[in-house]
Amino acid sequence: QQSGGQFVEQCTHVVDLARYLVGEVKTVQAFGTLAFQTDATVTVEDAMTVNVQFASGALGTFQTGCFSRTGGAAPGVGLTVASASAVARFSSWGFDATIDNGEGVQTLAGEPDIFERQARAFVEAVRTGDRSLIACDYADGLASLRVGLAANRSLELGGQPVSL
Repeated sequence: QQSGGQFVEQCTHVVDLARYLVGEVKTVQAFGTLAFQTDATVTVEDAMTVNVQFASGALGTFQTGCFSRTGGAAPGVGLTVASASAVARFSSWGFDATIDNGEGVQTLAGEPDIFERQARAFVEAVRTGDRSLIACDYADGLASLRVGLAANRSLELGGQPVSL
């Protein structure tokens, strides 16, 4: 319960990337379930689907859950962004990218260890006072947190949309 729940805890980095690519989220609608945990002490949803409308009018759906606890292969981390002219697929924690613009496919390798890179940048920024080493400032992180908290509020409201 103190982690913020499934969506806040597990999907924040994907929300960050979606906001970076598509823009700010305007409306959030969430549905959740306790489908994967068998431990009776778990009191927050362990799987969620969160629909969003961005300020630009674009639509998005995030799906997150404790899928790997089922014993099978986890679906993994990813984001697909589609427009009329291209589709970009980001996969793995490093967000490897495959971009198809209808004329060809481009593949870009992501960061091999994003968590180590983030930790190093943070420690160096604290050590030197150089805030430019931090790619996401407090206000930007708060904007992604607002999306997660709105998803939680939508759950409390039985799936009703929540405006940001």
